[in-house]
Amino acid sequence: MNKQTGKPVILVTRPTADAAALLPELEARGLEVLLEPMLEINHLDGEAPDLDDVQAILFTSANGVRAYSARGGLATLPAYAVGDATAEAAKSLGFRAVESADGNVEDLIKLVAARCDSRKGTLLHAAGSKLAGALGQELAKAGFAYRREELYSAEKAKTLSRHCSEALEAEKISFALFYSPRTAESFATLATVEGVASKVDMVTAFCLSDAVASVLGDLSWRRLVVAPMPVQSALLAALDEQMECMR
Repeated sequence: MNKQTGKPVILVTRPTADAAALLPELEARGLEVLLEPMLEINHLDGEAPDLDDVQAILFTSANGVRAYSARGGLATLPAYAVGDATAEAAKSLGFRAVESADGNVEDLIKLVAARCDSRKGTLLHAAGSKLAGALGQELAKAGFAYRREELYSAEKAKTLSRHCSEALEAEKISFALFYSPRTAESFATLATVEGVASKVDMVTAFCLSDAVASVLGDLSWRRLVVAPMPVQSALLAALDEQMECMR
């Protein structure tokens, strides 16, 4: 809690671009946001992806959408997105035929297998340099031709900002949001190295999945909450429930 403003402070660890649409939602809940990106997204230089024989584009993050567009990728093919936020990013950058799996990589695999025909061309995955899940392997098992195009890198933060460290030390932070194992790992490592890991005992951490929570499990959180579904709406619903309990 920030004693000056009287508002609970929430730590947001998402990359800056990913957090942009989230911040107004949190502020509307009466929260003071402390944005501390644990990953820095960098688009990789190169030519526009070759779409010859490609039947659809697969997006496992909004960063993939933005990097694809920045590389000059065309938005003329159908696009399949891992979740709603990624699908919205695709629509905002010109894709008209977009469908969301509304879940995780496993859900995306099921959606693609149901919608696409393995005889009609390659599936192009607009991806980062670090890949989570077995998207390509599972689609290959289902008979699909799959090509992964590395369009961006996600580099872990090297330090916590002074503002974040001081807020943890002063026990001002009430909540924290974690969306990926890599951001969770980055935070846990830096908090430990910088000697503020013990201060999370006043913080309730909200995790998008069990995989995220498992990375944070060694820290002494006040509570560690996992969203019932790996989507932002479920994560925010869990936050709302916890805030209601505190009133």
